[in-house]
Amino acid sequence: MDRFEISRRELYQAVWSKPLGKVAEDTDSTVEHLARACTDFDIPRPPTGYWAKKLHKAELPQPQLDGDPEKTVRLKTGAKAREEEFNQRIKELEQFKSFSEAQVSSRLASPHPAVESIIADRRRGFRPLGGSGFIHKLHSSPIDDVTKRIFRILDCLSKTLSKEGFTIEPGEMGTIHVIWRGVGTSIRFKERLRMPRDERGKIIRNGNLERTGILFSESYHPFEDKIDAPIELQMPQILRSIAAECLCRERIAKEAEERVKQVEARRAKMLAERAFAKKKGEAIEKLFQASEQWHQANRAREFLAAIETLPGADTLFMSLSSSEWIDLLRTKIAESDPLQNGLDGLLKRVTD
Repeated sequence: MDRFEISRRELYQAVWSKPLGKVAEDTDSTVEHLARACTDFDIPRPPTGYWAKKLHKAELPQPQLDGDPEKTVRLKTGAKAREEEFNQRIKELEQFKSFSEAQVSSRLASPHPAVESIIADRRRGFRPLGGSGFIHKLHSSPIDDVTKRIFRILDCLSKTLSKEGFTIEPGEMGTIHVIWRGVGTSIRFKERLRMPRDERGKIIRNGNLERTGILFSESYHPFEDKIDAPIELQMPQILRSIAAECLCRERIAKEAEERVKQVEARRAKMLAERAFAKKKGEAIEKLFQASEQWHQANRAREFLAAIETLPGADTLFMSLSSSEWIDLLRTKIAESDPLQNGLDGLLKRVTD
């Protein structure tokens, strides 16, 4: 999230020159954040109805700005990007048509395979308790009405999500894993218990825990039984919350993958630049060596010219005559000259 710096004086002038919504648009912030910033930094702002009265050209008082007017106020920006992301998420959730039609059955006739696996584990000794989810017991215990209700809710969620393309897998301790394109989340319901209270509202320490319904807490937005809206009536909202969490994690995974690709690309570019710089340095070094060879070849030519001026008969030395020795020296000098093949030959020689 980016931040935008503005002085108290500039923010004071902005909120008194136009409605707060217009100021939010200009600064790419939100009305709520601007109002909170005015409160935190003691900046007076127009009361409710101020701009409606201004339309009728009413003379309204404007309080003065006290304190240091040049003090910096940092505003959070990026409201448009967040709104676009929210709208995109809502648009993505619209593809799941069956969420609004999800209903919990009154009887668990043919459970989803993942729920059936949890039921089998439960019969082997898993028992749901308030505050602890599912804990292992060494002996089986009868399934109570709350547990049956949790199974029916999990079955409705699993079947609806499977219909929309989600992968449902059973987990440990009564948990169901929801997977969407390689990423996912977990579903687990548990019974909600609370300490009993007397008529004055004080907690009864030695009393039995009161059963107050079911709590779904494996989400960014927990759901629980309410007097006017039990969990069964909140199924569309719970399904959308689960799908939104999966989509969010998918987006986060893609962003992380994209960041990894960018890091790898930068690293590959850096290594390529280092390799090129190293190769260029080696080529420069070869050019210096070629210049030394060129000087040696020139000195050898001067030496050959001096030899050719010396008097003497064409005598054999090591089976070669004097003229053959001179021709051999001339050939070796030409081969050692780095400029004999022109500029292209020189550059090809030092860059290979």
